[in-house]
Amino acid sequence: MSSLSLSLMGKPIGHNKYSRQKIITNARYNNGSKKSRFPQEPSKNKSRPGPTVRILAASSYLLPFLDSIHYGTLLFRSVPTLHAIMAPIIPLAYLYHQVPFASGIAFFAVYLGILHNKNLPRFAHINAAQALMIDIILNIPRIFESIMKLPRRGPAAALYANIQSLIWVAVTACVIFCIVKCFVGETGKIPIITEA
Repeated sequence: MSSLSLSLMGKPIGHNKYSRQKIITNARYNNGSKKSRFPQEPSKNKSRPGPTVRILAASSYLLPFLDSIHYGTLLFRSVPTLHAIMAPIIPLAYLYHQVPFASGIAFFAVYLGILHNKNLPRFAHINAAQALMIDIILNIPRIFESIMKLPRRGPAAALYANIQSLIWVAVTACVIFCIVKCFVGETGKIPIITEA
């Protein structure tokens, strides 16, 4: 009688609240009505970022490009075709460098406006971080230029000019590669910089 009364009250003998909840939970998992608590692998058909996000991510790379353009000055003079290609951009870069603290303002604009903007997707964050890393690496030759006496003539001057041109070519190649990847909707991974 006591067993029947307990059963009518919704509390069967040998089943406490925890065990009933466990049975219900297992039933849900078995019926497929509840997703597994383990993370699933991302789908390969995951939708790519929209055009606005792609343009915003690509714009991050203008920072290292404008900060490196002065390294290509001697190369522009030596290669007329390259000078013709860069002719529309050089005035913009000149105005950029004439504004006091323009580089620092642009750096923090990318850092706060894109990298740490929680409303933007991870795609924009990754590209902003990569652009900032390229710009930070550009500070290494600047430090050497500020503490060392730059050669004006002779083999040392020719070597210095070649190093400057190499810096611009390397940065520009990375920037073009990453911008193209952004417009395609993919992240352009640069060795060493991406893993930093």
